[in-house]
Amino acid sequence: MRISFFTFCALLPSMLLFGCQRNNSSLLQAGQVIATVNGHDITVSELDAEMSGRIFVDSVERKHFEQAALQALVARTILADIARGQKLDQQPSYILQQHRANELLLSQNLQREIAAQVLPPTPDEIDHYIVAHPEFFANRQIYALDQLKFRAPADVAQLKPFGPLKTLAEVEQKLIESRTPYQKAPVSLDVLASEPEVVTTIAKLPAGEVFLVPKGDVIFASVITGRRTEPLIGPKARSYAQSALQNQRVEAATVKQLDAQIKAARATVKYQSGFAPTQTAAK
Repeated sequence: MRISFFTFCALLPSMLLFGCQRNNSSLLQAGQVIATVNGHDITVSELDAEMSGRIFVDSVERKHFEQAALQALVARTILADIARGQKLDQQPSYILQQHRANELLLSQNLQREIAAQVLPPTPDEIDHYIVAHPEFFANRQIYALDQLKFRAPADVAQLKPFGPLKTLAEVEQKLIESRTPYQKAPVSLDVLASEPEVVTTIAKLPAGEVFLVPKGDVIFASVITGRRTEPLIGPKARSYAQSALQNQRVEAATVKQLDAQIKAARATVKYQSGFAPTQTAAK
């Protein structure tokens, strides 16, 4: 049995998001303010951001959704003012959440800046990718699984006892012995929704052997009970191939641009006693 750890790069949609700060009217052009709530301006840019990604059938539907989005902005502004009046914005929990949100937005914007510099794959490159990866296209597999789901231990080393286990029944017994809560249910697994290394691992497994896949703070222990071939062809295949190639290029560009800076910054991190990461977690 192999425990396969994987990471993935979640990319933002390739659309332009608009935004502006409240009460910064010096940056706004005349006519951009569409509503004022207790002295706070709501602008066209904010309304556009509220509606970003939405596709409308016609102008009537757009106007209807626009009105709903504007009222949502108005309501949110009023509630935010009430919260500030109660000094909720001064609570440590709010400050922590605000800091986390700012850090997340900055990191996402950095990823988006890098993604914008990457050229899209050509039609020939897409064709070559489809031919070179039959496991995702001509030979695409849909697996039926029996699966156990349980919370990952704080220390990865605690998963060592699961290493020699070969069957799902053995895993379940180990969870019972350790009094670890778990859920059990049959599921299906499309190779298109899995990381490539997971697909490779599954394909090489002997019949009936269990495999463990960690995802976030949850461990999935599974065994294959059936499979079927369902080829991915036509426009859907090309769309998947294009996204996969683009993601690979963005990841490579991210490593090229940021890897040295990230490693240098990590080298300067100082941890309090007991909080230093293990070698596995630090990678």
